[in-house]
Amino acid sequence: MSEGLITSLVERATNPSEGIVVEEVRLQLSDAIKATFNATTPDSSAGCTEAICALRKQLEFGNAVVNKNALLLFDFLFLHCGNEFVVALTSKETLGCLHHFITKHAAGQIKQRENRQLCLNLIAQWAIQIEHRKRTLSACNEKHLGSPTKLNPPLPPNETKAVELRELFETLVRENCKFPQSIWDQ
Repeated sequence: MSEGLITSLVERATNPSEGIVVEEVRLQLSDAIKATFNATTPDSSAGCTEAICALRKQLEFGNAVVNKNALLLFDFLFLHCGNEFVVALTSKETLGCLHHFITKHAAGQIKQRENRQLCLNLIAQWAIQIEHRKRTLSACNEKHLGSPTKLNPPLPPNETKAVELRELFETLVRENCKFPQSIWDQ
């Protein structure tokens, strides 16, 4: 896999002037990222890291349309690229970038305020999905291993790291960010 292919696909998927079928590019990007998982490179998460760096750049320097497409692409990759992507997403740099994006667009253009709300909603949904996954894993372990007191093994590194996403969500709640009722109903 040539270095830069993933960055190029991120740019194509977030560029509104491309006139391309975004879904096809998203699937190509997902496949390119997953191909790095089995690569013989020392870092099997290199594809995730490259994608996230490119997405952070789009959030930092893109216009409102590019920002929205970048946020939607973050969500697509969260749903389709597995634990490796979740771990890369929950890096301090990326969570800091998302938090900065939310803070930066608290007031301003309507489109960017809409993107800010989209970012808030995605962070909440991701945190909830991770929490649900941990509960499901715990319940499955309890069913197969016995009482819950025997459970509580340490979480795998990728699950431990994903807790940082939940902490960002809780920080946003403390900062009085508004979330739709559907988030609280989950």
